[in-house]
Amino acid sequence: NLGSHYALINCPDQIFSNSVRNSLPHAANETVDLFLVTSFSSSYGTSLENIAKNYAPESTVMNEFSRSVAKENGCELPDNTLIKEYGVYDLGGKIKIQNIDTFESLCVIIYGMNKTVMISSYAGNDLYKMFDAYGTPDILVLAGYLNAEAFPAVRTLIICSDESSLSTKALRNARLFCEELYITGIDRNITVGI
Repeated sequence: NLGSHYALINCPDQIFSNSVRNSLPHAANETVDLFLVTSFSSSYGTSLENIAKNYAPESTVMNEFSRSVAKENGCELPDNTLIKEYGVYDLGGKIKIQNIDTFESLCVIIYGMNKTVMISSYAGNDLYKMFDAYGTPDILVLAGYLNAEAFPAVRTLIICSDESSLSTKALRNARLFCEELYITGIDRNITVGI
């Protein structure tokens, strides 16, 4: 969120929880500028359709695989859906959002005014290679996984998961390689100012 500019990244099935809904635009003249769907599962269809209907994103972007899964599950995609594996999107002239969907990396990088956030949404991502290629972010968000191996040091790590699904070894390593650790299953919704 940047003033009256909004980007929604991914399409979780629980997107319409009250706390998330409260973060989305309310005024009639505000819309979601970018709805970036980096992965899609059959349980996301209702959320995608609700977001398209209620928030009228100016651009909806997803990769070919996500589009085919959505179509197979009878999900109606917005007319303005772009099928792209890579793109850089401007949000209000101050925030850049880079979508990277290659054979080696699946991530979104948000370049803010004060911070860089990398959202890694694939457990097979090689974080060392990603940091070498795109730079070390201030904040690393791991969407639903935490590998047990050590990973590059980062100031803030956010894990979108329930602690019970993470191994003790993985959590111990995470605490060694970051200054701040948040787990959404414990800390609930986390707001990051960039």
